[in-house]
Amino acid sequence: MREQEQIAECLASIDVLIDAESEKLNALKDHKQGLMLELFPIKLETLPKRRFPELQDPEGWVEKPLGEVADYENGKAFEKDIEEEGDFIVVNARFISTDGKVRKYSNKRYCVASRDDVLMVLSDLPKGRALAKCFLVDKDEKYAVNQRVCRLTAHAIDSTFLYYALDRHPFLLAFNDGLNQTHLSKGSVLECPIAFPLDEKEQAKIVSVLMSVDEQIRSQTLKLEQLKVHKRGLMQQLFPVLEEVQV
Repeated sequence: MREQEQIAECLASIDVLIDAESEKLNALKDHKQGLMLELFPIKLETLPKRRFPELQDPEGWVEKPLGEVADYENGKAFEKDIEEEGDFIVVNARFISTDGKVRKYSNKRYCVASRDDVLMVLSDLPKGRALAKCFLVDKDEKYAVNQRVCRLTAHAIDSTFLYYALDRHPFLLAFNDGLNQTHLSKGSVLECPIAFPLDEKEQAKIVSVLMSVDEQIRSQTLKLEQLKVHKRGLMQQLFPVLEEVQV
C-alpha cells in the first residue's frame, strides 16, 4: 500500500509541474496576443497604440492591399507524389496548423518555396483553427507548396513583418461563416489590407519584439513537452511495479 502511495505522490508532483508550466505557456501566448494588439493598428485606427520613441517617423503608417506588397502563387497537387522520404517537405494545411510537426515528403519540384516566402492556408473546416494561418520559410530548396496553400513573396515590406501582419488576419477569418468549409480565393487574399510603417527600421523593431516572444514560446513549449515525456516514461516504469504489488 505504501508503495502505491509513493507512486501516486510522484505522479501527482509531476502533474503539478505540468500544470504550472502550462500556465506559463498560456501566459506567454496571451502576452504575444496583447503585443499584436498594441504593435499593429486596430480596426478604424491609422496608428498602433504602441510605437517606439526613437522610430516615430512623421510619415507614420500606411495601409495597402496585400497584392501591392507581395506576389502570389497557388500551391500544386501532390497527392499522387507523396513519399515516405523525399527532397522536399510538402507544406499543406496540416503541416502549418501543427507548426511543422506533421510532415509529408515528395521529390517533385512543384512550387518550391524560397527563404522568406510566407505560406498561408486557404481552406479550412467551419470554425477551424488553420484558415489563414501562416508559415515563414526558413530555407531555400526545402519546402514545396501543396494545393490549398498559397505562396507569398514580399517585395515592398519586410517578409517577416508580413508574416506577423498576415497570420490569421481578421479580414480573411471573416470569410468563415461557421457553417460551411471556407475556401479563400486569390482575389480575396490579394484584397486583404496590410498596415505597415513606412520606416523599415520600425518594421524591423516590431519583428524583433515578436520574434523574441516567439522564441520564449518555443522554449516553454519544449520544456512542457519534455515534462510530459518524462511523466509517460515514469508511468511505463512504475505501472508494472504496481501490478506486482497488486498480485
